[in-house]
Amino acid sequence: MSQTVPQYAALGFNHRDSAICRVCQAVPFDRLPAEEEAAYPHHASLDDLWTSASKCALCALLVQAIDEETRRSGAEQHRSGVFLGDFAAALQAQGFSNPVTGYVESVQRFQNITLDVNGTDLVVRDLARHQAATFTTVSLSKYGVTVAEPAKPPPQPAQPVPSGLAANPPPRPWVYGNWWLLDQPDESTGPVRKDDYYRLQLIGIGVRLTEKPVPHTCKMYDRSVVHLRGSCLRVFTEPGDPSAQHVPGRIRELFSGSLKARDLIRFWTQNCDSGHNCQQKDAPVLPTRVLDLGSVLEFKTVRLWETGGAKGQYLALSHSWGGADILTTKRQTLQAHSAGIQIKKLPQTFLDAVQIALGLGLRYVWIDSLCIIQDDFSDWEHEAPRMADVYHGAYLTVSASHALNALEGCFPRFRMFEYQPMDTLSTGFAEKCHHGDFVPVETSISFRRPSKLFFHKNWMPPSEMANPTVYRVGNCGKKCDPIALETLSSRAWTLQERLLSPRVLHFGREQMYWECEHCFIAEDGARFDPTIFSLDRVLQAQRLQPDARNEAEFFSFKPEALLPSEEDGRFKGGWLHIVSDFSRRRLTYGDDKLPALSGLASIIASKTGDTYLCGLWERHIYQDLCWKIRQLKDAELETMLWDMRLEPGRDINTPNVKEIGIVLRDTSKPLEIKRVSERAPSWSWASMDAPVSFGQIQGDRITAKLVNHQVKPSTKDKFGRVSSGFLILQAPLFPLQRRDLKDSTDSVRDLFDKDHPSETPVQIHRGRETAAGFAVFDVDVVFPCSALFLDSAYALVVQATGHQEREFRRVGLAKFIPTQSQANETAQGDLGVLVATHKHAQGPITADDELCLVRLV
Repeated sequence: MSQTVPQYAALGFNHRDSAICRVCQAVPFDRLPAEEEAAYPHHASLDDLWTSASKCALCALLVQAIDEETRRSGAEQHRSGVFLGDFAAALQAQGFSNPVTGYVESVQRFQNITLDVNGTDLVVRDLARHQAATFTTVSLSKYGVTVAEPAKPPPQPAQPVPSGLAANPPPRPWVYGNWWLLDQPDESTGPVRKDDYYRLQLIGIGVRLTEKPVPHTCKMYDRSVVHLRGSCLRVFTEPGDPSAQHVPGRIRELFSGSLKARDLIRFWTQNCDSGHNCQQKDAPVLPTRVLDLGSVLEFKTVRLWETGGAKGQYLALSHSWGGADILTTKRQTLQAHSAGIQIKKLPQTFLDAVQIALGLGLRYVWIDSLCIIQDDFSDWEHEAPRMADVYHGAYLTVSASHALNALEGCFPRFRMFEYQPMDTLSTGFAEKCHHGDFVPVETSISFRRPSKLFFHKNWMPPSEMANPTVYRVGNCGKKCDPIALETLSSRAWTLQERLLSPRVLHFGREQMYWECEHCFIAEDGARFDPTIFSLDRVLQAQRLQPDARNEAEFFSFKPEALLPSEEDGRFKGGWLHIVSDFSRRRLTYGDDKLPALSGLASIIASKTGDTYLCGLWERHIYQDLCWKIRQLKDAELETMLWDMRLEPGRDINTPNVKEIGIVLRDTSKPLEIKRVSERAPSWSWASMDAPVSFGQIQGDRITAKLVNHQVKPSTKDKFGRVSSGFLILQAPLFPLQRRDLKDSTDSVRDLFDKDHPSETPVQIHRGRETAAGFAVFDVDVVFPCSALFLDSAYALVVQATGHQEREFRRVGLAKFIPTQSQANETAQGDLGVLVATHKHAQGPITADDELCLVRLV
């Protein structure tokens, strides 16, 4: 561009007070053509747009967008279709801090896309498993790109252009709409019709500077061409505006306790009541005790009420005590609390919960610290197993997700003017929305009635009109759970509180979220997958047959965070995912590890008929035994996409970062890993104070057999604390030895050096050959030990207890590759190649290996 891009400060106007030019007011936003169609004309020239930008805030946004797109695609003339924004999600997921530096080198069918990122080659592997049926077009909507065969060069004009007549008209700005499909209609705008589920939604508007209204075409013809796609400006509106039926974006409230925010809460709740089946039809039995709000308005008190089996609707609170000295019910205060508690004595979080309940017309509230007698173990023992019923039966669970303790309140006292939209962040861009940067535009020619739209500079991937994308985070960019990095998600007890609640209202640091079985929506209108953290999904996965699985795209020894994607089923959203999440959370009392999941375990057992064994399930016992201690570096890789979301002053390396979320922690201190043998048997992950993950057992190659088991509960809750337990297994057993990598091939040695520097190289002798593997020890590296194989590749590392013959305790997990002769039989030859490329965890053990009967304690 020849002109300097006008900056807001230099233009000298306030967005909220600035006039909008007639050209912008005349844009038919509800009828804008899609990106692949002929666009709508804006100003007649770039000069006119630049001149208008000094007075019109929307024109100024368009000028900035044109400038950025021009600079980002400026390398097009010397690269074959260089379009950077399309691959932001892929680059950011790989940990690159600057996602707008990638170049597409080549694309061919059944090949990966190779990107040159700051001189480093990066392979995006999704293309190989998302192939279209033809060579002509391959759509990668996840990254917002379309890869097509190169078009033929346009024929040269037969006659030269006459002198004085321009060969091409000067470029001018054209605008288009980014239309997505909405599968979760905005119910706050009124009753939902069936057609609403299929109505196209205006997510954003784009601008291109071209000679003609048709989409820009790259002029390189020797290779495949990738076109820059998507929209540069996001569109928002307010609830109740006529445009709200067509625009899902919403303006976020600065204070979640405002009247508008409370109206939104009522809309969410009422429309779930009328349009979903999340709630049971009949009023549930009330918990043993609840807070009765019947006298709060007249006498400014609430009373603790023994319900005696009465029925009614109630609100449940999920919160963090945070070490604060909060109001609790004890044996000494039980009678006084039953008489009445002055509301001025309630911590702010409790008081906010009371206000929300009154606003929804609810009389009862359940709060753990007040409704369970805290210094009476018999009462706790009675109430803890009923946690599942408490949260599962609640009319609504209010989650103080942002709060460090009960004194901070449900509503953040002050929310930053600037926040990070989750749908934009999921694409890899760190562009934030500032409250003062929204450009309001009043239009009388769109949406049939006078409407008010708000625009902000944020890129969003495209959606093709012929096959529109459903507007949901994860359909564009990286699928994410926006609650995962809230403070409350670092607490172990709150995992089952959220999972068991049919409906949760989350008060996050930056905005509110509504989560129910059918809808997961943010205050700013962003939609999320409602099954990303769902009890139904856990139950469905748990009902899978033990050998039911989806093939992983690649088999690799690399940490799970580096694999192309997770496996579905119990690994993704199922029990194994829940355990991995839970193991990273904090517990004030370590003995609560099993009780903090007992409510969830009881529901799974009742729905599936499976037997619960100290955090493992009998029907899936071999897979559940295949847990390993998760290395800190693996967990850090998973959070790379979210690092940019941290608030100023809360850097990942500062000690207070442990209050931010599940995985982030003070990396200046070593990760403390210890086994508490009194808590659970060694074969249970519950015996460890450490994050765990799971290897993938091959269901058709299982070599172990469960002969018997026994678990003795230490309380009345059979899903809670245990006093002892054992498993009797029949499986191949081999002495385990350290392996000297000097004796290995270069490829195997490189594999361990690069991908597993913290694991221990090991081997077993199988006949005249050795099978190589690596072991992840639970705490310390201990020898002598043995490998007890679960399938052909995975083995428990066990050590004799010395108490009785063939009795072992678990000390780690190992994984093995085939022997050299087995590799030769598969025509792979080099073991390193076999490990790096083979899809299945095929190891050295076969059906011919002898089985040993062992007892695991």
